[in-house]
Amino acid sequence: MRRYIPNYKVQLVEESNYIADRKIIHSPKDCFEIMKDLYKTCVTEQFHIILLNTKNHVLGISRISTGTLNASLVHPREVFQPVLLQGMVASIILSHNHPSGDATPSPEDITLTMKLINAGKLLDIPIIDHIIVGDDTYVSFKDKGII
Repeated sequence: MRRYIPNYKVQLVEESNYIADRKIIHSPKDCFEIMKDLYKTCVTEQFHIILLNTKNHVLGISRISTGTLNASLVHPREVFQPVLLQGMVASIILSHNHPSGDATPSPEDITLTMKLINAGKLLDIPIIDHIIVGDDTYVSFKDKGII
């Protein structure tokens, strides 16, 4: 008698080599300073998460999506996968760039952020901010009262 053994696939999550020198996040400006260099040469929209421990030390930065000139496809599955695999993450900060240079949040940015906040609540992983980076400027959802 032959038994069926399912094929299991182990897949590693792509991690950035850039760990931001174990910086501590004290303010949205700190996030901007970390992320602006990553986005400096991007001609397409990219979406990252910054993983933080309980004292807001940066544990890592994961690229979630690389999109088009003005859009990036992001889903809660992809956002929380590296968080759950890392295991020691207390909270996260969302970040993406606007290659146009205008960091003003779109209605889609706000809708996505609220969707991810709700998913984070289910997992008990708070999203403490969403930083949009433009040309030498940024918008913090926390500072704007959106979060």
